[in-house]
Amino acid sequence: MKYPAREHLEQDEEIKMALEYLDEIGEKQDLSYAEWARRRDLQMWKMERNSLLADGKEQGMAEGIAKGEEKKQKEIALRMLETGYKPSEISKLTSLSEQEIAHLNGHLSARS
Repeated sequence: MKYPAREHLEQDEEIKMALEYLDEIGEKQDLSYAEWARRRDLQMWKMERNSLLADGKEQGMAEGIAKGEEKKQKEIALRMLETGYKPSEISKLTSLSEQEIAHLNGHLSARS
């Protein structure tokens, strides 16, 4: 049975070929349209899930790198404080705020 919407879609040769291919698959595997749609939806859900997982992994890696860079800057700032650099100089060289450096200096004083 042909549906009016399908007849309209079949005006595009590529879509017509795709529909014929789907019909052939359905005949070979004896799939109902509902079963085919369910499988398609499941496949699309898996693709979307994998994309989201990849995005999450990428975001997590970026956050980890940023935290590592911040930790390294703080370690450098502590060494600079120990060698006598002024907080304003350290701030310019490490991109840490003077408030963060003062906080580090407080920890340095507490360790001594």
